[in-house]
Amino acid sequence: MKIRPLEITLAVSLLLFAVSCGTTRVLEDGEYRLAKNTVTVVGDSRYPNKDIEKYIRQTSNSGILFGWNPFLNLYNLSRSDKGLWSKVIHGIGTAPVIYDASLTSASVENIGTHLEYVGLYGSSVQ
Repeated sequence: MKIRPLEITLAVSLLLFAVSCGTTRVLEDGEYRLAKNTVTVVGDSRYPNKDIEKYIRQTSNSGILFGWNPFLNLYNLSRSDKGLWSKVIHGIGTAPVIYDASLTSASVENIGTHLEYVGLYGSSVQ
């Protein structure tokens, strides 16, 4: 099997294109993209993390291919909401989830209320 320079160039170009699309280009100054939520239960290993995750108010963009979301990268290709091409890309792509501290506070309250409801009194949620 002989590898041609054109095949190598194409493979490297595709790899660079996939990696170079930043997922934070459309964010304003002071805004941050929510990459993921992490739930850790300390002190009671019998309680599953999955039961708590549904009480989180703000969820991140899900990954499709090994944690990579091509629709999120596609959304970032457009420069503005003006023009047909940008509207088409926005329609196909997925906007990044912007971190909101007030939703984090609401999630902490929701999880605390849920833990009391199931009988885990005195639980601490951070």
